[in-house]
Amino acid sequence: MRRMKVLAGVLALALGCGACLGGGKNVGKTLRVASMSGTVEVQASPAAAWAPARVGQRIAPGGSVRTSAGAAAALARDDGARLEVGPSSLIVVQTVRKVSLDLGRVLAATNDLTLTVSLAGIEAHGTRSTFRVDRDFSERVGVYSGEVLVIGDSSTVTVSPLQQVELTGGVLPRDTVPLIISPTDPWDRTQLADVLDLDRQLRGYGRAFVHDFGSKARDPEFYRGLAPSISAPALAASLSQTDDPADVLFGVLMAVHLKGDVAGVLGRLLGLRRAGATWGLLAKTFHIGARDFIAIVVAAFLPASPSPTPAGPGPTTGNPSPSPTSGPRPTHSPSPRPTRSPSPSPSPTPTCSAIDALLGHCSSANTLL
Repeated sequence: MRRMKVLAGVLALALGCGACLGGGKNVGKTLRVASMSGTVEVQASPAAAWAPARVGQRIAPGGSVRTSAGAAAALARDDGARLEVGPSSLIVVQTVRKVSLDLGRVLAATNDLTLTVSLAGIEAHGTRSTFRVDRDFSERVGVYSGEVLVIGDSSTVTVSPLQQVELTGGVLPRDTVPLIISPTDPWDRTQLADVLDLDRQLRGYGRAFVHDFGSKARDPEFYRGLAPSISAPALAASLSQTDDPADVLFGVLMAVHLKGDVAGVLGRLLGLRRAGATWGLLAKTFHIGARDFIAIVVAAFLPASPSPTPAGPGPTTGNPSPSPTSGPRPTHSPSPRPTRSPSPSPSPTPTCSAIDALLGHCSSANTLL
């Protein structure tokens, strides 16, 4: 364990040597309160009393910042790196390069020089990255962009973009999992607005798919029409592992788009989905544009999308006349007056399918959604 801690110190020193190698950027000696909202307090040193924070105030090493429920503060380093302190949080400034998170959550945005956040015996080192560290209901390090090196007592993990590592009983696992996101989280909304918007659209398409296709949505042969290279038993197994057939639909469409071993890619995608990834997050992970994926989904719907039932024809005599588009326009000629017959009852108003509604093919009066 001692050897691992020595290695961690060497790695941290190497990460912090950005100032030695490039640019000569000055990080300064303090952090500055750049902005704040709600009740934010500062403790200048461990022996000092807590006092209200002020925008522009300097926080020296040894100082602490705490926020109340619903409050937030942004701290800036002289080189431009920023640290956002979330609600109900407490941090201690160790140096201008390192803070410890005692409670709550922080969002770090770094440039060429490393910023380290420590908690529960681990350290998260970020350079040219945006990452969050949470210490409330669970302890995790999640990455929005760049890479973050997380060092524990017995392991070291590199967390890639849109991934996270979550501590279990204070132990750092060796593997990362997809970043867990929420449309109610303010940092997710600012950092991943495109992902959350795609997720919202796909939820609508998924509900429409299950509603309109019914039992067909659980038929492996339907998906084989989209991906013939995947066997029916493999598709049946995928369907049995989810409560939502739309997951299999989106997985098949994404796997076909990514090409390669379609069955293998589908298995990997559904595994990530079960681990908590949303389809919007997976699209961003595999560099599929939101518009591109929506177009793929719509293209899969169009051939099978139900069409409104046409109204029944009125009474006619003789052969029906061709439609204007089916052949040359006929010349006018006298035709016998049709015999009087009871008028047919009006056809029922066509019902718009959920998918047609999403595609904009229906009037609002006939929409099921």
